[in-house]
Amino acid sequence: EEDHIALSQLAAWSEQFSPIVGIESAEQPSALLLDITGLAPIFGGEPRILELVRQAFSDRHYKVHLGVGDTVGAAWARAHFGAPHDQNCDLLELPVQALRLEPPILDLLQQLGITSIAQLLQIPRQALATRLGNATLQRLDQLLGKQTEVIVAHRAAPNFEVEWQLEHP
Repeated sequence: EEDHIALSQLAAWSEQFSPIVGIESAEQPSALLLDITGLAPIFGGEPRILELVRQAFSDRHYKVHLGVGDTVGAAWARAHFGAPHDQNCDLLELPVQALRLEPPILDLLQQLGITSIAQLLQIPRQALATRLGNATLQRLDQLLGKQTEVIVAHRAAPNFEVEWQLEHP
């Protein structure tokens, strides 16, 4: 619970870098998602944004792993397994763990000897759906930009105040 509160506070604080800041949708979220679409010219390019974010978190005594991508899945994969900003970093060569799959599916892939996303893509889609479920196809499509994944903006609950002014008696 305290981790979630701290992550929520960091999400609100991170709005200085992006108008849309979300928290990873997972059972135990550990990542913030910032939509920096169109912000590169304001900050001086995507590498500069990464450096500003890294420095700001470092000033708060946090060590962060950053990634930029055309999709949420690509950015998450780069932050966890690849080069943070290298658009030439081949996402298909990353391990299957970069797809954010559930542990039972990852265990099955390991038993089958499938270690990279490229190997997984060699299997026909129908066979993937049958053997590994639609969640695997969904994560693949999200990574490759074939299916959209929306960042749900984290916003603190607004403070409402009600006042009723009466005429002087």
